[in-house]
Amino acid sequence: MKAFYALSLLALAAFGLAQPNELPAPDSPERTQDCCHADRNGRCADGTQGTPYCGYGSCNIFGCNCDGGCRHR
Repeated sequence: MKAFYALSLLALAAFGLAQPNELPAPDSPERTQDCCHADRNGRCADGTQGTPYCGYGSCNIFGCNCDGGCRHR
C-alpha cells in the first residue's frame, strides 16, 4: 500500500513538471479585463447591491468582462 502511494505521488509530481502552468502575457485579454466585484458588504461603487457582481449586464463566472461595464458613481 505504501508503494502505491509513493508511485501515485511520483506520477503526480511528474505530470505537474511536464505541464508547467504559464501565466498569460501582461497585455493579454485574460489579465486586462475589467472585473466588477462588490465590496465586502456586497455593495457596488454606486451604492447599489451587487447581484453578485457589479456589472450593468451579465459577467463571466469570475465577475469580469461584464456587458456594459461596471457600475460606478
